[in-house]
Order: sequence, then structure tokens, then C-alpha cells
Amino acid sequence: MKKICFLLLAGLLAVSCGQDDFNRINVNVDKALKRPVKCAELYAKADVIPLRVPDGIRVGQGETRLEVAADRFFLLNQEKDAILVFDGTGACVTAIRSAEPVIDFSPYEDRTLTVLTAHAITEYAIGDGVVLGNYPIQDNDVDLRCIARINDESIYMLGDKDGETYSCSYLTSTQRFYSYALPADLHSVVPAQEVQGIRFFHDGDNRHLFLSRSGKIYKYDAPSGFGHPALIPDFGKTEIRFTNVQKTGDRYYYAFERNGESGVVVCDPGNGKYKAFRETQEGTVFPLGVIHAGSNYYCCPAARLPEFLPDAPADGGAGLVIIHYSLLAGDLRAAR
Repeated sequence: MKKICFLLLAGLLAVSCGQDDFNRINVNVDKALKRPVKCAELYAKADVIPLRVPDGIRVGQGETRLEVAADRFFLLNQEKDAILVFDGTGACVTAIRSAEPVIDFSPYEDRTLTVLTAHAITEYAIGDGVVLGNYPIQDNDVDLRCIARINDESIYMLGDKDGETYSCSYLTSTQRFYSYALPADLHSVVPAQEVQGIRFFHDGDNRHLFLSRSGKIYKYDAPSGFGHPALIPDFGKTEIRFTNVQKTGDRYYYAFERNGESGVVVCDPGNGKYKAFRETQEGTVFPLGVIHAGSNYYCCPAARLPEFLPDAPADGGAGLVIIHYSLLAGDLRAAR
């Protein structure tokens, strides 16, 4: 027990105190927004995958919670009591049912889907949704917000209590739940508003987490599970809220809201380059969804396709689709 608590605390101290190798970048959003961005600067091509949703299942027509694994898409239904599993062609493979509302879910190594409810963590096989394990959460007074399995031993969560952010861990070998107030530094705790609406995101075998007010990003290394700051951005004095962050290669993608408007920042801390935009030069929106294996996936009603693709027909049709953007790699041309 003492060893487990020590390791968890050591991980939290690594997160709070950090290391000297994390990246920093200064981003002038106002300056970057003045430069038009073409679709061809963001992605090589975009494909549309129609989803064949079974009859009788309702899926929200707004922002729909999506996760992606190898040849699988996972979509939360409107009632938040079922996760629909689709293959790469959009055919529905199965539906994972939950007795409690689903708070969050996250894939692990393209083989396991980890699902969080208020009182339990349940894991399912990526391919067919078969239950692999169930872990009850006991003695918890934290409002949990997001989840990700970090390695074969540890599942991490973030939540809030009494205005403070809590880092939570579940060790599967002991089936014990732990929680600690998350330090912002040696003298303060991360406020609860930093974790509203956030989720873990993935880049290869590593899991990342972002804070919605500062944009600070933590990286949780596999297999150790220890977390540390990976990127500390400076967006100036403008009040800004981040709604999604994704990563591929050296690029970070930030979806943000500011002054009632939304946009995206793409930055490369390695060379300090970045770009920001609300719409592309073609008049479309680039919607940041889930980045997996170098592609950005976004779920939306087919009728909204003209908002996101310059060559989409005016009548996008009915039903839900996933837009698959093949992202560009290489040097990032941008304002500095």
C-alpha cells in the first residue's frame, strides 16, 4: 500500500513540478488570424464515411462524443447509456449498453475500450464489445470528468471537488481508487474550471491531458504512468477557452472559443511556428475531432457537410457521417 501511494504521489509531483525538457511556445492569436489559411495547408484529402445507425437509437445532432481506434469508431448515444461501435466502413458492429450514464470513454492500445460511470470502470474488447473487466469505484466524493488507461496497471481520471481539480487513479491489481488535489505548483491547486469539458487525448502509446483555461498540456508516459508538463503555451492576455486538443507528430491542434467565436490553432513548439483560423480561405470550417494515426475524424449530421468541405453538395443528405481528414506532415508555415 505504501509503495502504491508513493508511486502515485511521485507521479503527481512530476506533473506539478515538471521537468526541464517540456516545450514552451508564444502564440499571438490576433496576428495569426489575419493570415488566410487554405484547406491544402491543413489536409491532403477528406473522405466521408456514412454511419449506419440502427433504428430506434438516438444520437445527438450537435457535438457528438466520438473515439477512434483501429478500424473502429465509438459514438455515445443521446441518452448516454449506450456506446455504438462502428467499423471503418460505417457499419454498426454492436452497442455497448450501460446501466448508468456514461461519463467518458477512451481506447487503449487499439484493443480495449475503458468506460467510466459514476460508480464503476468497465472495460470492453475493441473489436466486438465483449466485457473484459469491471472495477467498482468505492469511497469517492470527487465528481469525475474524464478517463484513460495509462498502462496495464493504471487507469487515470480527472475530476473536481470543492472548487479544486483532483487527479484520480485506479490500480487494477489491487482494485483500489485513489484521489489527490492536483497541484498547479508548490503553493496552489489547479482550479476546477480548468477541467470542465476536457478529455484525455492520445498520441501513439502516450496519453495527454489539457487544461481548458491555460492550454497547458500534461503527458503521461507509458509504461511508467508518470505525468509531467509537455507543453506550456502563452496565448497572451486575451481570455480564451480551449474545448479540444489533439496531437500528431510534432503538431498540437487547439480548438478554442474567444469572444463568442471559435477557431483552431495549429502549433509546432519545436520551431515556434503556428497558425490560427476561424474559417479556411475556401470559406469552410476545419472541425477538430479525434486525431488517430495521422488523421482527424469528426462526426456530424450529413446535412452540415457544406460547412466543413468546400466540394460538398449543398444538400448533404440525411443521417450521420464521419469526415476523415488525412492531415499534412512536415514543416508548418505560419506567422511567428
